[in-house]
Amino acid sequence: MSLKEMYEELINKQWERDELLMVGVYCLIGSFLLTPIFGIPGGIIAYFAFEDEAFKEKMKRRKQQHKDIN
Repeated sequence: MSLKEMYEELINKQWERDELLMVGVYCLIGSFLLTPIFGIPGGIIAYFAFEDEAFKEKMKRRKQQHKDIN
């Protein structure tokens, strides 16, 4: 997923309270492990990679398309 697609997903998603809390937790953990400059984007990426089902489905489809091409 490109950065532009990720940005669009962040803007257009209908966020619930628990999802926002989880994004905050991932950003906090990322900021502890990295500097805050890298921790906040890293936390958002980690949220999408580990928690967001729509993101997982998009990545599976993209991986399958890549396999089909090769």
